[in-house]
Amino acid sequence: MLYTLVLFYFSQNNALATEQVQLRINMTQPATDPTTVLIEKWARDIEMASNDAIQVSIYAGGELYGTRTEITAVARGHIEGAFITVDYWGRTIPVMSILSKPFAFAKLENVSAYSNRQLDRYLTDAIEKKGLKVLVWLLMARMAAITTTESPLASPTDFVGKKIRSVNLMLNSALSAVGASPIPLAGGEVYMGLQTGMIDGAITIPTAVYRRRYYEVNDYVTITPLFTTYQTLAVNRDWWDTVPVRMQQSVMRLSQQLEVVAAKLIDEREAEIPQLLREKGMTVYLHNQDEIDLLESVMEPAWIATFLEQAGNEGRDVLRAIEFQNKRITEGAKH
Repeated sequence: MLYTLVLFYFSQNNALATEQVQLRINMTQPATDPTTVLIEKWARDIEMASNDAIQVSIYAGGELYGTRTEITAVARGHIEGAFITVDYWGRTIPVMSILSKPFAFAKLENVSAYSNRQLDRYLTDAIEKKGLKVLVWLLMARMAAITTTESPLASPTDFVGKKIRSVNLMLNSALSAVGASPIPLAGGEVYMGLQTGMIDGAITIPTAVYRRRYYEVNDYVTITPLFTTYQTLAVNRDWWDTVPVRMQQSVMRLSQQLEVVAAKLIDEREAEIPQLLREKGMTVYLHNQDEIDLLESVMEPAWIATFLEQAGNEGRDVLRAIEFQNKRITEGAKH
């Protein structure tokens, strides 16, 4: 009789009494990356909060799927979830590439205001229309880094004739506008491309310059607020709907905590990276505001033209959302 009552209690409270829920998550960062360590802790916290009813397995380093296939794998239910870089979302959902708009999120307060606001909701909805559920917006970098062989890239003329690894169609257009030749390469191909001279430099994030040892094949790096980089943890919607409500609430609460802790970690790491790269022999150059303004004036029109070509009316909507949000931030700062 007591056993029956216990089972009845758990069923009434939307918890699984006899079955475990498997949550397998693919991610491209290596297991040794500090962000991966945070995610592993998040996974263990979920298991503890669910009394082990949810079992979370993290597959780091793209062990199960590469960046080009993980979206499809999650959508089709081959795996429950994946941390997906926004650049790769942009290939499926062009409006997601808004986060690469040149210098649009250059100010720290703009990035902070982005989280859980109008733009966040808009982009989350765009993903979830594909039959997925977004659990986490994970900040990977507030800044961008451009490595080069001969000199830092301070002004538009410095880009002329340079073959530079880019990350999406919109940034290809922005680079072309300053006279560079954008070259598409996957992250794992960049080191060899730099080493062989196939490319003169690469756009990436500051921590990747250090982790992938680009300092061995490039002498200069320009740290710039060109764009911010996020990964989203997206899970299969059909799978999510099988998770009892109370467990869903626990997962979302812990996921929000992960976002906050990860953002703090990124701030700390990005503050350390310039000195670490100097110690490896790189010359580190930081864009000043005049250089940012000049680069933005040349890059932005080309970027917007390609973005609207790819994203259409949705692109116009999200550009208006940014303008409205930045206006509110500016007005708030004045008061």
